[in-house]
Amino acid sequence: MKKNLPKSLLTFLLSLFSAMAFAQPGALDPSFSNDGKVWYDFGFQDNITDVVQQPGDDKILAVGTAITTAFSGKLLVLRMLADGSLDPSFGNNGSFILQSFNESYAYSVKPMADGSIWVAGTAANDQFVFSVLLLKLNANGTPDVGFGTNGVMTYDLGQADDFAYDMEIDASGRLILSGKSLNANFQNEPIILRINADGSIDTQFGLDGVARFAVMNEDNNFYRIALDAQGRIVVAGHYALPITPDGQTNLDMLVARYTAAGVLDASFGNGGYHIVPISQQYTESAFALDVDASSNVYVGGYTTLLDFSFDAILLKYDASGLADSQFGNAGIFRFDENVQDVFYDLKVGSDNKLYACGTTGGFFFDDRDFLFVRLNLDGSADNTWGENGQFVTTTIDTSFDEANALCFQSDGRAVLGGKGSNGTNNDAAFVRYFLSDETGITPSAIPGLSCSPNPVVPGQSLTIHGNNLSSIQGIQLLDLQGRLIWEAQSLTMSFTMPSTPPGTYLLRLITPNVVQTQKLVVQR
Repeated sequence: MKKNLPKSLLTFLLSLFSAMAFAQPGALDPSFSNDGKVWYDFGFQDNITDVVQQPGDDKILAVGTAITTAFSGKLLVLRMLADGSLDPSFGNNGSFILQSFNESYAYSVKPMADGSIWVAGTAANDQFVFSVLLLKLNANGTPDVGFGTNGVMTYDLGQADDFAYDMEIDASGRLILSGKSLNANFQNEPIILRINADGSIDTQFGLDGVARFAVMNEDNNFYRIALDAQGRIVVAGHYALPITPDGQTNLDMLVARYTAAGVLDASFGNGGYHIVPISQQYTESAFALDVDASSNVYVGGYTTLLDFSFDAILLKYDASGLADSQFGNAGIFRFDENVQDVFYDLKVGSDNKLYACGTTGGFFFDDRDFLFVRLNLDGSADNTWGENGQFVTTTIDTSFDEANALCFQSDGRAVLGGKGSNGTNNDAAFVRYFLSDETGITPSAIPGLSCSPNPVVPGQSLTIHGNNLSSIQGIQLLDLQGRLIWEAQSLTMSFTMPSTPPGTYLLRLITPNVVQTQKLVVQR
């Protein structure tokens, strides 16, 4: 005979629904700053553009910019402990802020096995002309005075402004930077720059150390860079076409592959590159890039619609540069949840899932939230992710929240970095998520215990089968960290599954002689 859950238990369940989410893939990790979120205020407008785990420990490095009330950008590096608190042994109580330029911005960070830290970005001189910047820090967050001038070197590559937006380090320890450089025609050229470990430009790469992508119009860029298994260099950004007849800027996604010598790889795509028009006369750009072990290339960004809203976009290319027409819907995964959706970073996980982060919400400075998406590698939805099988959103503050960077930790969790805004100030913001079912309890090895149906849908009748169950003293539902979600006493062998978010739980039965535990999967 089925026994309904008592009213007090149902009330208890409702009060714990938010706690239940902690147990599921895509849920916030409460061991990180108590609620999975942390943000830091370095003055006025702060933003994080890259985040990584430090080799050999669980500390988290991040870079970005702290903009002063005088609207002067200052390069920012910070290090957090595993719980999200600033590391007091690093820099000035957890952070390093570069003061030696009128303007400076950090976009990429690479910690090394010896403890040293490379930071790439850009800096402006007294005439406010920007140059590529390379900073080297010691493990304690102080400048390496043996490198350049007090740990800093700058590089002038074109006629005026030069920017480095991303960085990789090859097997020989050389730093490979991607970005843009203004040419003599006042056009921004996408560029790749290779620098030796001593800070000198590697003149054996490209032309005098720089590989340039030929352009016809003004606004072009390589935002992201990755190295494939053969050491080839993959870059992504955007390419400018002429202004449209109705006066609109027209940018297309740009994906290219270069040899290790800095020459376009003719075996990839159309002579080494793809210029990809998602829309025919509007702006799209690639801000995110990763390459898997088979040299498949994944690209993410956004496209503009007729009403000037944004859809987040993911594309996939095989090792020869052919677009994968089976990926997503006819070769494109399109995310359209709100007015403006954008992907800023992506990673291929060791679990053979594709992760992408960004922002989702309203126009311009309307409310937006962190966006975190997980897909199968074919671009199909992963029905075990979050509460809807594809994405999770996280609110940092009341206005424009944006996740710009993603890293995996060695414990199988993920950290997103970006900014949270209250409409006036931006703070450097971080969120940590569970990527999988993290079990703090080992299911019972006693044979015979099962429940059906499993998976179960909320509202279904769940029946328990097993040995030694003639006198059930209690039944409990726990999340995968062992936290009690609900319990009841003297339940019979069948009960109605309450309305719980999708995910994996532990069903525990208490009898006079033994406690038995069984995994239970809840679906939509």
